[in-house]
Amino acid sequence: MQVPVTKMIEQSYTVQVPVTRMVEQNYTVCVPVTTQVEQQYTVQVPVTTTVDQSYTVQVPYTETRQATRQVCRWSPVSETRTLCQDQGHFEDRVVGCGNASDSCNSCNSCDNGCGNCCAQTCRVWVPNIVQSQIQVTVNRPQMVAETYDYQVSLCRTETRTRQVPVCNWTTETKSRMVSKCEWKTENRTRSVPVTECSTENRTRQVATTEWTTENRSRTVSKCEWKTENRTRSIPVTECSTETRTRMVPVTECVTENRTRSKQVCEWTTENRTRTYTVTDCKPEARTRTVNYTVCEPEQRQSTRNVTTYTCVAKERTENYTVCMPVTVEKQISVSVCRMVPTTVKTMVPACNSCGSMSSGAAALRRAAVPRAARATPATNVVQVK
Repeated sequence: MQVPVTKMIEQSYTVQVPVTRMVEQNYTVCVPVTTQVEQQYTVQVPVTTTVDQSYTVQVPYTETRQATRQVCRWSPVSETRTLCQDQGHFEDRVVGCGNASDSCNSCNSCDNGCGNCCAQTCRVWVPNIVQSQIQVTVNRPQMVAETYDYQVSLCRTETRTRQVPVCNWTTETKSRMVSKCEWKTENRTRSVPVTECSTENRTRQVATTEWTTENRSRTVSKCEWKTENRTRSIPVTECSTETRTRMVPVTECVTENRTRSKQVCEWTTENRTRTYTVTDCKPEARTRTVNYTVCEPEQRQSTRNVTTYTCVAKERTENYTVCMPVTVEKQISVSVCRMVPTTVKTMVPACNSCGSMSSGAAALRRAAVPRAARATPATNVVQVK
């Protein structure tokens, strides 16, 4: 049977070990060299001068003028008017009963002198309308020509002189130092670290499993078959699963700490000296030709439009407000005396000749007697101008 056997064998292997060393290397660089060069150049310099210039301006001014206008004014005027006045007077008059039926009701027989007993004296107003001429002062509108002053704004042309700065350009030549850069090629040397890999043969112990063949002995039951006629009970073989234990060789890897030598590249600081080239800039005067442009003054004539102002007198219409007389009618209150009839009560003596009335009896008579006129306000329409 095959039996695994683990044993340690020595194995050789090859590794690449880096080795760093410093190598001198030559290289070329371009070094700038700056020099100062004198350069001639031309500039335009402005020169300002003051020149007298004449110009025309329109100067406004105010002028006072006179004009005539019609103005409505009210002036008092005396007029004659007719005034009606009632210059009447009161008179005492005897008023009889006449055929008045109400005045004879107290008498049995008016034919027997009853009319005399009814006579009465009363005060009566006698009108007398008198017209008279009176002087009245009224205000009448009159249009009067009036002279007034008004202001007019005009412009007059004036020629004035002012100082105007004029700029002229002159050409000047100047010098300046210009830096000129030139490139020079230099060969330099530098130390460059170079890493190279070297091959090394090393040995190590490796665990190896080998299978070997061994001869072993065991007892095996050998069954031979003979033919017999028998009667038997046939056993039935059933397979059942059993867990059994056996020893099996297993190879396990165990970690071990081993030591080996290894080349390590370490950097150390060293002070070394090298020589390098330094460029110093020195000023150098050089001359070159430069093209420049010169501006020369040139006189030209041009035509342009100029606006001038001319004062022209014009007449215009001006609106203004005046007072004009207007005739209107309105109502005013005027006191007028009128006669108004009223009824009064008076004492009348008893009639002794009438037997139907007792002596000493007082009889009241009603008679329409006009009383004195009273001043009663009335409304009349009067035309006022």
